[in-house]
Amino acid sequence: AEYDEKEVDESQEEKKEDASVVDNNTSQHRDAVEALLGNVLKDMEAVGDDGTVAKAFAVGKSRVYFRAGALEHLETARLDALGVYAIVIERAARGFLARSKFLRHKDAATVIQSSARRLIARSKFQKDRCAATA
Repeated sequence: AEYDEKEVDESQEEKKEDASVVDNNTSQHRDAVEALLGNVLKDMEAVGDDGTVAKAFAVGKSRVYFRAGALEHLETARLDALGVYAIVIERAARGFLARSKFLRHKDAATVIQSSARRLIARSKFQKDRCAATA
C-alpha cells in the first residue's frame, strides 16, 4: 500500500510541475504577444479624458481581441511587407527570363553568323574552283 501511495504522490507532483511549466509558458507567450502587438499597434492607442491609455487590443486566455480598425491596420502592414517580397521574387523571375532570352538570341545570332560565313566560303570556293577549271 505504501508503494501505491508513493507512486500516486509522485505522479501528482509531476502533474503539478507540468501544469506550472504550461502556465509559465502561457504567461511568457501572452507577454510576448502583448509586447509585439504593443509595438505594432502603438499608433492605434487612444488616450482617454482622464489620461488612461486604451490599447487597440486585448489578450485573452486563448484569443486576441482587436478594437475597430486595428485588424485592418495589421492587414495593411502585412500586405506592405508581403509586397516587398513579391517585388524581390518578380525581379528574380524577370532577370532569369531576360537572361534566358538573351542567351537564346546570342545562340541564334551565332548560328546565323555561322551559316552566313559558310555560304560566303562556299560561294568563294565554287568561284575559285570554276576559275581553276577554266
